[in-house]
Amino acid sequence: MGTVAVERERLFSPVVEPSAVESQADVEQKMNALWTEHRPLLLQRVDMLEREFWNWIRSPDEKAAAVIARDLAHKMAGVLGTFGMKRGSMIASSLEKIAGMPRHGQRAGASTVYALLSELRSLIQARR
Repeated sequence: MGTVAVERERLFSPVVEPSAVESQADVEQKMNALWTEHRPLLLQRVDMLEREFWNWIRSPDEKAAAVIARDLAHKMAGVLGTFGMKRGSMIASSLEKIAGMPRHGQRAGASTVYALLSELRSLIQARR
């Protein structure tokens, strides 16, 4: 190989230091540590979500509660998706849709919202 070819190879080949690459196990360990640290906060967020949904269901004209519930559910869906909790993310997305469509929310009713919130809480509690 000529000098130009060697120089081109050096410039355009990615250089990855072995110490800079994290193994899948390292990433999983860090994600599990983050989960353990933030799990109590997520359960508090479920409490907040539940409170705002009940405020809205009890007083359908209470638009602020619906907006807060929708925003909390949206954030919960993203966080749970980041942690690989597909079902939890789907439930939170369903709650977001319910809160975002007042008429749909009223048709969905308290029993549907209660069932979704209960399952969401159970999924978070079950993951250690």
